[in-house]
Amino acid sequence: MVEASRGSLTPELPPRITTHEYHTKVSFSHVPVSAIVHHMDTDLKSGLSTEEVESRAKIYGKNELPTPNPTSFIRMLLNQFKDFMLVILFLASFASFAITEYLPGVIILTVGLINLAVGLVQEYKSTHIENAFTGLDVPIARVIRNGATEVIPAADLVPGDVVLLEEGDQVPADIRLCKVHNFLVMESLLTGETEPVEKVINSKHGGGRTNMAYMVTLVSKGRAKGIVVVTGADTEAGQLSRTLSSAEEPITPIRMKLNMIGKFLVIVAMFVSALVMAIGAVWGQNVSDLVKLGVSLSVSMIPEGLMIVTTLTLMIGSQRLENRGVKVLQLVSAATLGYISVILCGKGTIAEERMKANALWTNMNTYSIDGPADSFQGSITNTTPTKDGHAKLHDEAESFHFKRSLTICALCNAASWKRNVLNEYEPTGEPIEVACMIAAGKGGTTKRQLTQKQKGWKFVKEFPFDPSRKRMSVVFSVGKKHHTLVKGGTESVLSVCSHINLTEKTPITEEGRHVIEKKAAELASQGMRVVALAYKTDVGKSDSDFINQDSTETDMVFIGLVGLIYPERPEVIPMLRTLRRAGIKLCLMTDDQLSASKALALKLKICRASDKVFQGLDVDIMQHSGNLVKLSPFPSVFSRLSPENKLDVVKALQDQTHVVALTGDSVDDAPALKTANCGIALGKSGTTIAKQSANVVIEDDNIRTLVHAIEEGRILEDNVKKYVLFLLTSNSAEILLVLLCTLINAPTPFSTLQILWANLIANIPALALGVDSPESDVMSRPPRPHGSRLLSKATIFLLIGQSVSMTALSLGALLFASSFEGYKMHHAKSLSYVLLITVQLFHVFTARSRTQSLFSLSPISNKWAICAFLVSFSLLIASIYSSANRIFQNYPLMALDWGKIAAAVIIHLLFVELLKLFYRCYRNRSSKKRFLHNEDKYGYANLGATNSFSGVTRPSTPRNQGDKNNTSDDEMRLGEKSDWSEDLSDDSQDWSTEDSTGTEGRLVELQTVVVNPSGERFKI
Repeated sequence: MVEASRGSLTPELPPRITTHEYHTKVSFSHVPVSAIVHHMDTDLKSGLSTEEVESRAKIYGKNELPTPNPTSFIRMLLNQFKDFMLVILFLASFASFAITEYLPGVIILTVGLINLAVGLVQEYKSTHIENAFTGLDVPIARVIRNGATEVIPAADLVPGDVVLLEEGDQVPADIRLCKVHNFLVMESLLTGETEPVEKVINSKHGGGRTNMAYMVTLVSKGRAKGIVVVTGADTEAGQLSRTLSSAEEPITPIRMKLNMIGKFLVIVAMFVSALVMAIGAVWGQNVSDLVKLGVSLSVSMIPEGLMIVTTLTLMIGSQRLENRGVKVLQLVSAATLGYISVILCGKGTIAEERMKANALWTNMNTYSIDGPADSFQGSITNTTPTKDGHAKLHDEAESFHFKRSLTICALCNAASWKRNVLNEYEPTGEPIEVACMIAAGKGGTTKRQLTQKQKGWKFVKEFPFDPSRKRMSVVFSVGKKHHTLVKGGTESVLSVCSHINLTEKTPITEEGRHVIEKKAAELASQGMRVVALAYKTDVGKSDSDFINQDSTETDMVFIGLVGLIYPERPEVIPMLRTLRRAGIKLCLMTDDQLSASKALALKLKICRASDKVFQGLDVDIMQHSGNLVKLSPFPSVFSRLSPENKLDVVKALQDQTHVVALTGDSVDDAPALKTANCGIALGKSGTTIAKQSANVVIEDDNIRTLVHAIEEGRILEDNVKKYVLFLLTSNSAEILLVLLCTLINAPTPFSTLQILWANLIANIPALALGVDSPESDVMSRPPRPHGSRLLSKATIFLLIGQSVSMTALSLGALLFASSFEGYKMHHAKSLSYVLLITVQLFHVFTARSRTQSLFSLSPISNKWAICAFLVSFSLLIASIYSSANRIFQNYPLMALDWGKIAAAVIIHLLFVELLKLFYRCYRNRSSKKRFLHNEDKYGYANLGATNSFSGVTRPSTPRNQGDKNNTSDDEMRLGEKSDWSEDLSDDSQDWSTEDSTGTEGRLVELQTVVVNPSGERFKI
């Protein structure tokens, strides 16, 4: 019996493993089997006794994955009221009912209920991820207990149980393997890797996976015996499920902005209402009427259409994204794409789907293999330099080594050509096989060609690729000769070689082996997967002599190496340039070795040769010391991160106020996908759980689609901001008009219902702003800082100027008509009211850009705006000249009145043009002034990118300087370029070989660094 409490450390049992003790579990792979047996107090032959199992079951509980508690409908309903704008709508509707304004109250309540329903649907969909691990529990397990083999429910397993595994079984717990026979496990459910992992008893490299089998993975081949070391929630899958369930989704930038708008409007409404009531009291107006006026004014200021229009705009944007191959799973994520400042990107979006042979090394020569990965088009070129520096040239067709290497690639191969659904031939087979077959074809050697009668290569025997041997071999006969051809891993192929043929056939020596291993390491450091080639020629043997595999694969002659890669997509480099121009940093995360990750990053110019590649252990150390979030510059390349590492990286960047996007395809990406501001799953290669955890799915796994999605997100963000600015301008004009009328003791030109009607019909053309065409600088400006001010000083200046124009024209019409033209008051009020609405409707056309002139915008570039304007104007006419004018208390206007309204529209549009002109001049002057200031202060003149508005070259300044939360979008545009938006794609700079410390005045990633003549470096 075991006398211990849960979580205690006893001589009989290991400590419980928790998420924070991740390396404790990894240490199981470092401990010898005999120590594990002793530590677990078990026996490999007889297993645990029934009494011991019962005792341990009380300590460790059931071997089941944690099941998240389902979110109740009440909880989802209450969560909706975290949205401040929704609360405002319901309060406004109740206030309308309180002052007997029933129709406005019903309209606002309806709008609130619609938004509530939309929010409930969105949250219901998002709760599916909480149950993503449900059903992954393994049903049964074969164990040894009391000296006999039993089949038991996997939930009854306890640490120390001896488990038997064979092909087709699901691993029922985390198991330390003790005996294996040709044992392969498919771990794609946890890691996303599509190839099975060979398991061994003693891991040479100390890795945590090679001698461990993890819960819910699948045995694809062989047999094994092992000891259960971790069960239930503490297994790898259990920790992942728990982390995923506890991961909190960050508040999206668009929701944060809307909440800011709501709070701003509530404060303004309360202030203005109190001010109006106070002024009315001074004029001696009735107190009850003043209270009703104040409440109705507050209600009328609520932007009841803001959430509806925003939701519809997001839906339109989501549809545009879907047309470009991007599926938006959460509506608000469509706008979040426009705020992204950092992308944590895996190889899935950068590399092509097919593997490609990139280099051939034989006869001490290196050959470059060019051309596409799926056809024989291309060439093989000798790139070996000579003493004078020129490439070595000779007739490769006469080279025995060259031809024999290609023959091995072509014949020792299980790939083939088949017709697809389009009746076109395409290569099929394992990626390595296809790559080798294509490489041979580029050199003019194919299996079909060699096996023709003229060549005489006749198939005799094939020994397929075996992951335990890590090689395959075939035997062909040519006349009286039998040729054995072998292809596989370098270490495996060398183990069956007695000779090497680097320049001539010689017995293998340690020196020759060292040359081969050094070249293989060199190719691997360039991100290539290395395949070794060998051959043997026998004379006077019969086909029956090649039945036995071991005797066939002996005395081989090593002849060369092939370097294979997943080549980057051709569009990657231009897309990375686009991201840099947009001020977006891309960090590369791979599961490759450190050298391969660094080689890929250097090739793509994501980092420099002097930059450090961070591995999982590096992230653990920095996170534990609290320095990860302080890293500046932040690392650009990561290799072999655990799920916890990825979460730490995401949170560190978020703590640096960045909007983080992360691409992922496997289950271990799920927690980070959920925590990132925008989780992006890969549609082709991604697992179901990864897609459920994400906000967005890229259907074709292509970085080009990702960049297009960001562009659409920025367009969407711009359009939402256009609408919000239009809304605030219109509402401010109405508020200012009421305030001025109260101040001079003049009658208010509209009622609460009329304001509500004006807002509703103005929302129709405003909705057309949601589908407006993009501005020219949409992908040449830095992203908006997370938590930045909603409106800059310059934008507030535009807002106030436009609102004052509308107010002055409406109030002037009211006073002039009633005082000088002898209009009856209800006629004058109708003229003022209709004039204000008409000016607002025409203002939609100039609101399409805060900077560009109305006359520079194509009137037909947004046909929806024209159609929406006509619809809204028709509704306005109907409310004036139909029987509905009684409801809205409108007086039918005369032709002369419409002439006055037309003049007011022209005056307003011209005034706005003057404001925009002043705004452009102010911005250009500010940009130039800031540039000259930096030039005088730091002594450089051309270290930045060109300002997309003014053409003034400006320096790059780190965003993290100063008060981040008080930085506005326009202030960023006025001269603050994103801290990592320098163009690393400049071909004149050799980033892969040049150390940034030796370059004077060079921009270093994330920061501007100036090196003075004495060599001292300092940050700007």
